[in-house]
Amino acid sequence: MNDILVLIGFEGRHRIDEYTFANDAMRGPVKTLPLPGNLKRMHRNVGLEALGTLQGGHYAGAVVAISEHLLSPEGDHTGAIIIGGQSSPLYFARTDEFDITDIKGLKDGSILLLERSFDNTTFHLETRIRHIPAKDIKPDAYLIGDELLRAGPEMQIDNFEGLAISEGT
Repeated sequence: MNDILVLIGFEGRHRIDEYTFANDAMRGPVKTLPLPGNLKRMHRNVGLEALGTLQGGHYAGAVVAISEHLLSPEGDHTGAIIIGGQSSPLYFARTDEFDITDIKGLKDGSILLLERSFDNTTFHLETRIRHIPAKDIKPDAYLIGDELLRAGPEMQIDNFEGLAISEGT
């Protein structure tokens, strides 16, 4: 049986640690992945919210991490792409007060972003899913993508925090 690679993102002391799982046991951390400097200086509880790997395309196997609410000077989400032990910043367009809660790499190298918007005053909750094509994903990129779904309170939604994706036949 081959070891299974497990990546865990931590808030507080912001980092991504790599573990292995084999013979019914977790081992590690084996190593800590590099992050760009801006992601090391995040405040507590706004750290790495979304973590995934690219499943295909030019950067297959690369790790993508996005902060919960570390915004660039322009007001966009900040993240990183980690390729072969080197990390580079990524930026994700922030619109309509949505924050990113999860990311999932698809077989073609594209990604899906799960986002939510919550107003503590009115308790208004919305969620959406954006698709970012593989051709747009590269170090130092500014990513926008296309909105695939938007749902609000009229649809009796919950506070979505994660994506589970499977391909049917």
